[in-house]
Formats: sequence, C-alpha cells, structure tokens
Amino acid sequence: MRKARRRPVWYCASSMPDGAVIGAHPVRKPRKEHLRLMGQRIDADGAADMVGSYVGAIGDMNDIQKARFSIALATRLNTRRAVRELILPELAAINEKLDRLERRLSELGAVGGK
Repeated sequence: MRKARRRPVWYCASSMPDGAVIGAHPVRKPRKEHLRLMGQRIDADGAADMVGSYVGAIGDMNDIQKARFSIALATRLNTRRAVRELILPELAAINEKLDRLERRLSELGAVGGK
C-alpha cells in the first residue's frame, strides 16, 4: 500500500526574542526573492516569517490574546520539563551503556590482537 502524499505547510510565526513561538498561522510558500529581500529563510519546521515580539507588548494585548500567550508559554515550559525529566535521563542511561559496550569491545579487541 502506497503512503499518502502530503503537501508541506509553511507558517508565519510570532516569536519571543529567545525563539519561543507564541502564535502561528499557515501561509503560502514565500517566494525566494521575498525571503532574500527580507533576510529570512524557511526553517526545519516550515516557519518562513518569524515576526519578532517583545514582552512589553503584553500590555497592548486584549484578554483573549493574553490567554493565548500564556497558554503558549505554559505549553513550552511543560514540554521542556517533560524532555528534561523523561527523555534526558533515558539518553544518559543509553550513553552509559554504549560507553560500557565500547570499553568491552576494546578489551576484547586487545585480547584478540595478542
């Protein structure tokens, strides 16, 4: 069975100075000339236009925008916490096992080479 073809999607995103995306909407693929003139590029996630925001703009937002902003940042923090607590310890354990295997293989190679 053939896998369904999916068209790529590009986004215009609003972000914080540290790169945290607080909102995005799909757009048509930007032309190369537009990207070159604006000094932008399409990143790996498909975000083409990164519109910088700043924390001082929170005062200019209405209540719905403030709620969306806080939800986006809370989601980012929760994701970072989940990665730190769930994935990083597993990666450390895998790295430790690989180091032990590498040491064992080098010992076996040294014994077999005599």
